[in-house]
Amino acid sequence: MNKKTLTSVSVALAVLVAGYVGATAYTGNKVVAALEAQMAQVQEQLPFVHFVDTKIEKGLFSSTFSTGLRIGCEEGEGQPLLQIREHVAHGPLPGLAGFGAAVIDTQIILPDNAPKGLRDYVSGMKPDDIRTWLAYDDSYRVALNLPAVEVAESGVNLKWSGLRLTGTGQISGEAYSAEIAMPKLEVNLHSEKELGFKVVDLSARAESQGSGSIWAQPGSRTLSIGSIDFQMTDEENAFSAQLARLNSTSESSLDKDFLNIATTTTSGFSLKAGKDAKPFPLESIKIQESVKHVHVPSLQKLMDMYMAGLWSICAKPEAGAEQVVAGLAAAGQLLAHGLEAAVHITANHESSSAELSYALAVGDYAPPEDENFLESIPALLAALNVKLDARAPLAWIKRVDAFINELNLAQVEADDEDDEDEEAPVGIDAKLASLIDEKLLVRKEDEISASFVFEKGAATLNGEPLPLPFF
Repeated sequence: MNKKTLTSVSVALAVLVAGYVGATAYTGNKVVAALEAQMAQVQEQLPFVHFVDTKIEKGLFSSTFSTGLRIGCEEGEGQPLLQIREHVAHGPLPGLAGFGAAVIDTQIILPDNAPKGLRDYVSGMKPDDIRTWLAYDDSYRVALNLPAVEVAESGVNLKWSGLRLTGTGQISGEAYSAEIAMPKLEVNLHSEKELGFKVVDLSARAESQGSGSIWAQPGSRTLSIGSIDFQMTDEENAFSAQLARLNSTSESSLDKDFLNIATTTTSGFSLKAGKDAKPFPLESIKIQESVKHVHVPSLQKLMDMYMAGLWSICAKPEAGAEQVVAGLAAAGQLLAHGLEAAVHITANHESSSAELSYALAVGDYAPPEDENFLESIPALLAALNVKLDARAPLAWIKRVDAFINELNLAQVEADDEDDEDEEAPVGIDAKLASLIDEKLLVRKEDEISASFVFEKGAATLNGEPLPLPFF
């Protein structure tokens, strides 16, 4: 290789090195600017959040960003709630771990007055337990790993398998997806009563299409839990409840300026009161919820007003009443676009079922924007339609009554010793008969039901006019 060739190669290498150094410097400045912009956005939207003692140390190949976090109206003095420290490896080859704009490792530091066990847990996390990868197209990928922990002290036993969160999205906050997995959490408290709580096989996923208001983004949500158990026991009594195979899905969509949300949740359920009592299982519970015609511009205005109100209350506490009135007016505008909401719950046990349904709709209601909401209530009530229906087998009602009596048995026995002349409590059959005679409930064969309707300012209960005290 002659001298001219060596010179050419040297120049090429110098250009490449200079280009790489320039790229890392540019990337570092861009990432730091993005972090500062995110802080400003958080403080704008959440007035009670303050970033204090922010420091930025810029290097050629990496930078360090640190800030304290404090919650409250005033920034105040003393130690912040926590400190956030981020080590940013600049692209295009951040930390020589692949191609990208940056790799950010986040560390949480708790103050000295935090519980020692919690401080030890947080300080023991690995540098890459909270890691974010940034790409040059402003997309990101994040992975959060909270390690497993076991605690046994002061009558508390805690076993946690840890939690894993992964997500992708855009720095702009538009489209994103996230997944969470937690295999097991178990807590037992030992005192006069033994309390136990356990969650097994929790997983969740959320996706957003990234359009619309920050408060009304279309997308989907899913939640799955293998089981949730709660137990309480002492020397004489025992109580337990369990949700099994809980699954929930939610879909939200935008139709021009309107948001529609539909959610379905299913689960099994079991309840037991008394050490020798038989459990009362519900093989399946299904909850269907829907909200339609949520006017997104009115919702955005309401949330903007709420956030602005937080700022004004911090600066001027006596402005709280004014903000309540303004918030009610904004809520009135939200109702003025045909808002609808409905809930339908079905429970099954052996060969019988119970149902509870609720529906609300706002008809022709259009208050002026500058009108006091309280003055528009008569017009709102004239446009409001509410319907509530419930039915349950008589045998279920008696089982629930027996369950309540079992819970109160110890207290009742104690009261009887002090009040020997007290009258015996009225049985469930007599209570139901009285409510049926007053037409508050309806009995048809072995089923109890009730139906409430509010329409055009008038209410009925089981088809009979129902005077309301505030009309």
